[in-house]
Amino acid sequence: MSTAMFYKWRATFGGMGGSMMKRQTELDDENKRLKMMYAEERLKVKVRQEALGKSQRAGSAVTPNNGKQAMGLWIVLSVSAQR
Repeated sequence: MSTAMFYKWRATFGGMGGSMMKRQTELDDENKRLKMMYAEERLKVKVRQEALGKSQRAGSAVTPNNGKQAMGLWIVLSVSAQR
């Protein structure tokens, strides 16, 4: 373990008992999961806005091709976010 890693660990968990360290780790994991959920929702909103923005500028409804491209982008980004 490097010195920097030790001091980072000590700053995070220093003075905590075993149960408190476990709870802190659980909270960190939950926070990470919630951030991912938020990012996915923001991405969905952005894709919808881009799809609507393009259709409004063109003066027509969303074409199947635009919808497929937006959905493809969303799928690619959501799969890469899960990694």
